[in-house]
Amino acid sequence: MGYYAVKSGRKVGVFLTWSECEEQVKGFKGAEYKKFNTLDEAENFVGIKSTENNIIYNELSEDKNIVFYVDGSFNEKTKNVGYGLVLIIDNEVIIKDLGTTHPHEETSLRNILGEVKGAIKATDIALANGYKEITIVFDYIGIEKWAKGEWNAKNEVTKYYKKIMKNRMKYMKINFRKVKSHSNDKWNDEADRLARIGSGTFK
Repeated sequence: MGYYAVKSGRKVGVFLTWSECEEQVKGFKGAEYKKFNTLDEAENFVGIKSTENNIIYNELSEDKNIVFYVDGSFNEKTKNVGYGLVLIIDNEVIIKDLGTTHPHEETSLRNILGEVKGAIKATDIALANGYKEITIVFDYIGIEKWAKGEWNAKNEVTKYYKKIMKNRMKYMKINFRKVKSHSNDKWNDEADRLARIGSGTFK
């Protein structure tokens, strides 16, 4: 297994598959990317570096209530997976984001793959902005269990997720909160809508 690090592209970050990496660099002038065997090497290449003791944080996250709502969606016809994310800071919507993962070998995960990607994206945003503490709200309990090592990671995706979340927890405190899906939770429902747009199932 490798980690595809994009230093200059449409989106900067570390990706699990070549197809995801290719989307960010193909046709992008000045694209800079490389494959690594370890997550630490990939993140160092991208530029996520720590100081002697820890990462340097800015003051934006001081005394802020930073909450990420994430969800995933699976398209039965295309096998595409979408993720949706809503970032709320002090009850104000800061970011709405969505994305698409093309057919993946771990299709048995279905919408869970999208929710995993949404959780990782939440930590990417938090790390880039220097947030010291965040809350991730989800409707699939594995998002918390794999991250905390309470469930065994049995496939490529969940092993990657467990490893990257363990790494992220070095730099920030991550709180996890489960909500019931389709229970009229405003922002969970919005994350679900965005995920369905990402997967192509929104009507």
